[in-house]
Amino acid sequence: MKNDIFITGASGYIGKEFLSELVKREATRTIYCLILNSEHNDFKNVKFIKGNLLKPSSYQSYLNNCKTVFHLAGYVKHKISAREKNYKANYIGTKKILEASIDSGVSDFVYLGSAGVFHSHTSDICNETLPHTTKHSNYYCYTKYISHQLVRIFSKRGLSITTIMPVSIYSKDAPMFLELIDFLYKRKIFFKSLLDKKIFLVSRKNVTKALISFDSLGPDPDGYLLTDDSISMREIIDIISKELSIKIRVLPTPQIATSIILNLLHLYTIFTDRDLYVNKENYNFLNGNLRVNSSKVRKRLKLEEGNFRNVLKKMAANYRMKLNEK
Repeated sequence: MKNDIFITGASGYIGKEFLSELVKREATRTIYCLILNSEHNDFKNVKFIKGNLLKPSSYQSYLNNCKTVFHLAGYVKHKISAREKNYKANYIGTKKILEASIDSGVSDFVYLGSAGVFHSHTSDICNETLPHTTKHSNYYCYTKYISHQLVRIFSKRGLSITTIMPVSIYSKDAPMFLELIDFLYKRKIFFKSLLDKKIFLVSRKNVTKALISFDSLGPDPDGYLLTDDSISMREIIDIISKELSIKIRVLPTPQIATSIILNLLHLYTIFTDRDLYVNKENYNFLNGNLRVNSSKVRKRLKLEEGNFRNVLKKMAANYRMKLNEK
């Protein structure tokens, strides 16, 4: 009887922690992990498969043994040059694994989506029943939106799908915030227009717990929103400047001037093929709105309270320590 587990993105930011927690609970089922490159195996019941998500022939035979698929693979970059990778990984990759799962008779499909499907310039408070926006803040959010619609379509074809939709995910090694700390230290500037924007967050630990507990939530292709904390950009800037002992200059540029600057930087990126941290994709993401109430998942699974401020302080302190070591 099909009973094994298949994971995409097991070597990624979410996947590594998820896999280490999953093996603690699954002592008998074989866990197949699809990866692009070779990976050292420290777990007896884990088999790493070298393959390509876009080429089902590289992993279809393993899916035939599996009851459950955790689709965690994706590409999260708010950069101009990342558009093609975002589209291929987030949309085409999702399409391929959904088709392969249907063909293999997979029973349960757990999809790591994103609350970014709601991320726009509207001020609505998001919940699981709010219609998804079609005016997305940037291209990454758009690729997650069309992928989410694809998941809904496949659920109508008989695949039992549970969609987990986290807001921005944090941990001590969160790429998004490590890049922000590095930028602020080196450039010491920030846009005034972004200071009062609020970011909703969820810890990687809580995302992992929700994924593992999918069966207690029940199938729902529309998705379960995940959040455990929120903070304004002003407070983020204050914490980083204090921890790094730097003064960050706030640029009081009006919206039209900001738009002109971003367009000029966009042209620079195109002609030099060099991505900049300050770009349209990043700015539009920070300038967009994503207001999320405490989700039903948090209550049902008794997720931990968020502690992003402490995590951010430690990230900045670690950054300062590495600077001192140089």
